[in-house]
Amino acid sequence: LDAEVIQIQLDKQLITSKGVTDSLGNARGKPHFKQGQNDYNADIIKYNYKTKRGYLSEFRTKEGEGYIHGNQVKKDETNQFGIRNAKYTTCENEHPHYYIGATSI
Repeated sequence: LDAEVIQIQLDKQLITSKGVTDSLGNARGKPHFKQGQNDYNADIIKYNYKTKRGYLSEFRTKEGEGYIHGNQVKKDETNQFGIRNAKYTTCENEHPHYYIGATSI
């Protein structure tokens, strides 16, 4: 896990990571999480290391030849993801020019 801000709440077994906004309004240091061969980027990542459940806000990852984006993502202890307002695209931009959308996957 790499981010500008990483907070650990030992009493809740919760790790929260996020980026910051500079004086010009530019975001920097957004969370980047690598697990095995998978890379995940988000605006906010929350992960409970006891239950192995997580939440990601404004999620982006590469999957095969395409990219998956989502507004709200929940990860369960079996590494299954539930994604709201999902987009699948082959456009590599942070805001894709084209995509296939779904309210949830």
